[in-house]
Amino acid sequence: MHQLITEIPELRTLFDGELVRVSCIGGGPGSDFLGILKYMIAEGKRPRVTCYLYDKETAWGESWSDLGEKLDTQLRIQPSFQAVDVTDERSWKKHSKYLDTHLVTMIYFMSEIYGHSGAHKFEHLFRSAKPDTVFLFLDNNLPDVYGWFDALVGAAGIRTLRGIDSRRMVTTADEEKTDLEPYRTKFGMEPRLEGWTAYRVGVKVS
Repeated sequence: MHQLITEIPELRTLFDGELVRVSCIGGGPGSDFLGILKYMIAEGKRPRVTCYLYDKETAWGESWSDLGEKLDTQLRIQPSFQAVDVTDERSWKKHSKYLDTHLVTMIYFMSEIYGHSGAHKFEHLFRSAKPDTVFLFLDNNLPDVYGWFDALVGAAGIRTLRGIDSRRMVTTADEEKTDLEPYRTKFGMEPRLEGWTAYRVGVKVS
């Protein structure tokens, strides 16, 4: 997330203003949010940012509820968790804030719901987003998954600005795996340092 914001002008410029609203679909674990936070710290950006984290797992809500109190007071960024199952219309239909944001992120999410019997309902997000909304898709380099994304956005008036079907992403040198202790030792697992990904950046034009 941090690497793509740094590289892509259409993402960087979003954080040059005074206010940014971000909808992180499937963002309960916080990868989207933490990538934005890392970019703001590294580049000295100080807009007011609200990240709406939408995820089926309700337990993530407690993890993020008081994070704003723990951040540097100069960082005006606040997560807002909403329990939503995008494959269940009864779950997402009562929510609307995700349709009024500057940026929508889907980080390793569409591959999780691909093939689900209710996943076709996900297209509501693309159809109903406001003009000029920017979309960021980052996932495994699976043709079925990024092909599904391409078909959905193409039918919803979203113009793809940038995209790569297969890219090797490598963790930057400033990431330190010892920061994961004590869980790294507890679970006996090493963090994944690289992977082959696909990404798209698009904007709603109609």
